[in-house]
Amino acid sequence: MDLGELCKRLRFTIKTNLGETTSIKDFAKKIGLAAPRISELENNKREMSLTELKAYHNFFNVSFEYLLGETNVSSNNEDIQTACKVTGLSEEAIKCIQSKTANCESNDVSTLNAVLTCRWFWSMVFQLSILERDSKQQLDNPCNIDAVFLVKLSTQMGVSSEELALHIENEFRQPDEVEDFPRY
Repeated sequence: MDLGELCKRLRFTIKTNLGETTSIKDFAKKIGLAAPRISELENNKREMSLTELKAYHNFFNVSFEYLLGETNVSSNNEDIQTACKVTGLSEEAIKCIQSKTANCESNDVSTLNAVLTCRWFWSMVFQLSILERDSKQQLDNPCNIDAVFLVKLSTQMGVSSEELALHIENEFRQPDEVEDFPRY
């Protein structure tokens, strides 16, 4: 994404009292920059100055690296930046894990650890990645796997689609009991 598109996307996150996108003029007042300068940035007419970089950084609480296009991680939080870098997971995935585990009881975190260290889980992730690549189907949520995709995955794993569906539902909706997948 280029700088102009990034600046627009950030501005579009600010809504007026009526729920509309904030105009460049109103945004300029809020951030303390001149409206024509913001327009030039959004239209890729020029590069961002250091003053503007700092203003966007402070106003949106995003990292300098994100504003410079060096990373897709917008967070200033070093833990989130490191987790994304080390795991390759998206910022959204890391924040989801962080929010889910922040208020969890210790047995919930233990369950997550058990799932992540379970052989069948990684076998399923590997098979999903192959099927996703082959079928060009994007999986936002393992519980949203369509029937055809489920049959392909279960065939590759050597289990019935009903058994796999039940196992996925149990693991992702009620992670009380974690056990190895019965067969491969």
